[in-house]
Amino acid sequence: MIVPMKKCLIAMLETEKDEGLAALRRLGLVHTEEVAGAGAVLEGAKAERESLERAISALSTRKPRKAAKGDASGGLDPVTAAKRVADLASEERSLAERMAFLRKECDRVAVFGDFSPEDLGSFEASGRKARLHALPATAPADFPEGVDAIRLGTHKKTEYFISFSPESMLPEKLPESVAFPEMRLGEMRREIASIEERLKLMNAERDGLAADLNAMERGLEGAKQRERFENLKSGIGSDGPLSYLTGWIPVPDLPALTAEASRRCWALVDEDPADDEMPPTKVKNNPVVGLIQPIFDFLGTMPGYREYEISALFLIFFSIFFAMIFGDAGYGGILLFVGIVAAIVSKAKRKKVPIAVKLLLFLSSMTVAWGAITVSWFSIDPRYLPHFLKLTAIYPIANTNPDSKAVGDNVKLLCFVLGAFQLSVAHIKNLIRDFKSPKMLAQIGSLLEVVGLFWLVLYLVISPEHYPLPNYSVPCIAVGFALVFVFGNWTGKLFGSILESLKNIISIFLGTVSFMADIISYIRLWAVGLAGVAISQTVNNMGGGMLGGSGWLRILLACTAIPLLFLIGHGLNMTMSTLSVVVHGVRLNLLEFSGHLGMEWSGYKYDPFRESAEDGD
Repeated sequence: MIVPMKKCLIAMLETEKDEGLAALRRLGLVHTEEVAGAGAVLEGAKAERESLERAISALSTRKPRKAAKGDASGGLDPVTAAKRVADLASEERSLAERMAFLRKECDRVAVFGDFSPEDLGSFEASGRKARLHALPATAPADFPEGVDAIRLGTHKKTEYFISFSPESMLPEKLPESVAFPEMRLGEMRREIASIEERLKLMNAERDGLAADLNAMERGLEGAKQRERFENLKSGIGSDGPLSYLTGWIPVPDLPALTAEASRRCWALVDEDPADDEMPPTKVKNNPVVGLIQPIFDFLGTMPGYREYEISALFLIFFSIFFAMIFGDAGYGGILLFVGIVAAIVSKAKRKKVPIAVKLLLFLSSMTVAWGAITVSWFSIDPRYLPHFLKLTAIYPIANTNPDSKAVGDNVKLLCFVLGAFQLSVAHIKNLIRDFKSPKMLAQIGSLLEVVGLFWLVLYLVISPEHYPLPNYSVPCIAVGFALVFVFGNWTGKLFGSILESLKNIISIFLGTVSFMADIISYIRLWAVGLAGVAISQTVNNMGGGMLGGSGWLRILLACTAIPLLFLIGHGLNMTMSTLSVVVHGVRLNLLEFSGHLGMEWSGYKYDPFRESAEDGD
């Protein structure tokens, strides 16, 4: 459920602002409204937070190394460690630029040989100027009279020369020259080696600093708290001797805030949200329904304060979609095993089992159940499965049914039934919401459209022979469209509502068409599951083909290549199924179902001003 909110205004003495805000943070119940703070202290807290974020990001992919005695890492305070990471990054950029320049110079002048530019100074003292030239080998080198040119070599159709010309000769009379290196070739190569060694040492130091990663993450949490505190402190309103702030508090927590305000002599005013205000959303569910929360966190979705809270429905339908998309009890068993191991590890560490692990256990169990009733175990032919694995089959949709077309049609039928049922649930919820308004009739019309279009989808997509249109199908669509047309844009007056619908006749018509498209969209559950079965069967057939040999070759393949093939093939298939769940399973809930509910997921999370950012809600 979405917890009701109250808007509150808290006023305190300006002289007690620091102490008051600290007390409010310890209370941890008020979601303060955004303010724009300023000042040197805030900028310092912000810089500290950004420095820690950059350091954590830079070290997050590194395996921590135990710092050796004397290392400039391990045991540093978070801010110092973050500064050291930043210094190393800056030094690394400079060294990388220098090394790139030196390597380019080495490639450019290597053919000229290992010489020192200073050694050519003696020629200039005698009135001769030394120059380097890189000229096309396809044309003869054209040096004017009085110029001594020495050919140094040829590389990739380019000839390289060094020339000695009178100081008074204009450069335009000579072939185009190239710049001398800043140092001799050997010195550049030694500097490159020195830089490479320094980069290795820096890399090792960063591995040592990774040992401070947990401390830096805790430091980052503290920096965020300080930044939020300073932003609030410098940004809240003031009026003479008073400072004041506004925020939101859950109704059940209002007595605690009232008691704190009374104890500290704050002024407190609370009121219900205005129609044009959008309070933060706090969702509170029982532990079972709360299993779906990791999905919402991953997607970053939050229902608006005045929207529906559909966690329970989302969990029910998503688990069914998950099972049908994976579609295999063997895959579900692997996921179940992973979940059990993760739960045991958490218990062994005397920690709570994470919600994500509990969700995995639930979804994998649903997948095993679906695979059991369809007799799908790694897509192995049912003829080769033990008899007890076939006992749980539901014959119309099971692989033990020899009529594969009938099985496919029955699964399609199940997909469309799920679609029609879920969309009907959406409009029933809307009907309950609009029960005291004529708009309720528009929701009844939508329900009639879903029923009529459901039969039309069966007729068109599956089989007109097996699913002929019932006599009531077309009337349901027509009556439903008429009800939506008349009452869908209800303005309080019948004529005005019809006129408004006439203005939007195209969108209303397309809305009816989209009902049909949304029902058909649920066939993706069958299609994606079928694709997974095809991949799994292909992997099995490839493995079976390898067993066609004899003798030692067959044993060798059975022990090496075939297990590797199964691991890669089925692993890839499970990965693709996981992506399909994200793309298709989530879509059916967030787009089709939520669209019929009229949800926009426009909310933002209730995040009270508190000492710890860990959820305790």
